[in-house]
Amino acid sequence: MSGWDELGTTLNDVAKVGTKKAGKWFEVGKLHLKLANAEFDLKEIYEKIGEEIYMGRIFDVEASPKIQDLLAKARRQEQKIKKLEEKIRQSDSVGTCVSCHKKIDEESRYCPYCSAPQADYMKNRY
Repeated sequence: MSGWDELGTTLNDVAKVGTKKAGKWFEVGKLHLKLANAEFDLKEIYEKIGEEIYMGRIFDVEASPKIQDLLAKARRQEQKIKKLEEKIRQSDSVGTCVSCHKKIDEESRYCPYCSAPQADYMKNRY
């Protein structure tokens, strides 16, 4: 195989990895946007609860069906936020360096902090 063929193969591999990472970043970006919207919606629900209590001069929150409905909506929204946060955590490609134990990209060949070769990369290489 000539040097040009090897270069072409290497560039093709780099492009594939870049495309894969860009797609992952795009998906994580969408999740962050959904999370921001869910947090905004939760804030609005809390504001409605406050307005209802203040304007209606409600002293017994448990006796108010409207407040109970808003509280149930807030609980559902909080659960939605937790699920989105978990999805974001799962989609992060974070690993740990085998030497210095700092967080690094799970596809790293070498640790950017201590330069140690990573076991997973070395295992797949040979």
